[in-house]
Amino acid sequence: MKAETLRKSILQWAMEGKLVPQLNCEPAVEQIGEAPEEVPFAIPEKWKWLRFGDLGNLFTEEVR
Repeated sequence: MKAETLRKSILQWAMEGKLVPQLNCEPAVEQIGEAPEEVPFAIPEKWKWLRFGDLGNLFTEEVR
């Protein structure tokens, strides 16, 4: 396998969440609001779409 092919494969697996175990329960998921109406591409079912601005709210609320 060529190095470039390997690099592309690893990047693809990373984007699909296939490089590390995916936990079944993530407490932060419960705090995330509704998914955006338009999504640019499919993601693994255990991942969640999040607006960038909501990410800041998620972390700052945990600190309080």
